[in-house]
Formats: sequence, structure tokens, C-alpha cells
Amino acid sequence: LNNASVLRHQRFAANNIRGFGLFQRDRDFGSYEDIFNTYHRVSSVWVEPQGNWGDGEVHLVELSTKKEAADNIVAFWDPAVKPQPLQPLRFSYRLHWTREADHKISENRVISTRIGADTRNPRWRQIAIDFAGPKLAAISEKTPPKAIAACSDNGAIVENQVFRNANDRSWRVILKLEPKADQKNPIDIRCTLKNGKEVVSETWTYHWSPP
Repeated sequence: LNNASVLRHQRFAANNIRGFGLFQRDRDFGSYEDIFNTYHRVSSVWVEPQGNWGDGEVHLVELSTKKEAADNIVAFWDPAVKPQPLQPLRFSYRLHWTREADHKISENRVISTRIGADTRNPRWRQIAIDFAGPKLAAISEKTPPKAIAACSDNGAIVENQVFRNANDRSWRVILKLEPKADQKNPIDIRCTLKNGKEVVSETWTYHWSPP
């Protein structure tokens, strides 16, 4: 999530969706330093559909705001088949409100993302993504997982490397992203880890806007 200067609207296709929501994983007071609004204690919300909702999309809307009290992040489901006028739609679901990460969703997850300039090429951006979890910790450094990374066609991933972090047995993916010439539109990036044929992490997604 990002408080950009303009509205950002992303869509994620999903068939028979199992769940969606907004999770706040960072519970460290030092990341917020707000003693009045206590943002480190804000609840996460997860929507668990009951039954088959069919094809559709999850929309993520990030509204630009200059006020810290303005709730500016929205997520909602949009069915692929739109109803006719006066035609009812019926959906059943459960809402889970929590301040703890739900480990049933993914124990092997992204724990941090860092983005900065690359000293070798001013057009490149270096992206460091840290993945951690019990399944990832069990993978030997001699047979590292493979990072499956891709981006939208207005950019290119020119380097893709995976390193073991011996301090906490996590894995760090370092990507080098190059926007195509004269492109100012946001670049969609995705990355997940595979060990052989098995997917061993959640999918990291990011919406990066060229300066």
C-alpha cells in the first residue's frame, strides 16, 4: 500500500475466490510513532466467502489523502457477470476481525520490501523482497528456491537473484527493474518462490510508479 499523490486502482482476477481483505502485519509501534491513533493496533479484516462466488475480481483502491485520520484504502469484490436491473444477487460470507496475522492464509510470507536506486544504472530500480516461514527455513542453502518474477509489459526485470539470510533463515529476492523508455505508467510486479515444482510462498505484488 502507498499514499501516492494520485488515486491508484488495481484489479486482481479470481475464480471461486477463497478469501480477500486488508491485513496489517507490522505491529511495531516504532513504525508508526503515533500515541493518539495507535495505528500499530488497527484491526485487519478478512472476508471468507461461503460457497462458490464464481468468476470476478478483487479491486484495491488507494485514495490519496493529506490527513492521517482519513481512511483511504478500499478493497471489494466485483462479480464478472453483472446482474440485470432488479435482479438480486445473494452472497454469504464471514468477516474475521483480528490484530494477529492469520497463519492459515500463508505461513510462508513476505516480511519486508525495500526499493532503491541501482548505482550501476540510474534507470534501474533495485527491489529487495524478504520471504520467511517454516517451509522456507527448511530449504537448504545448497538448493535455494527459485524466484518466479514477472512485470507488466511497460517494464523489464533484468536481474533476478535469491540469497539465504543466515541470521533468520529467511530468503531475500533481489530484482532489478528497468522501465521502458518514456514510460510513466505504473509497472505491476509479481514474485513468488518455488522449490522444484512446489510453490513455497505467497505471491508478492507491487505497483511501482516511475518518478
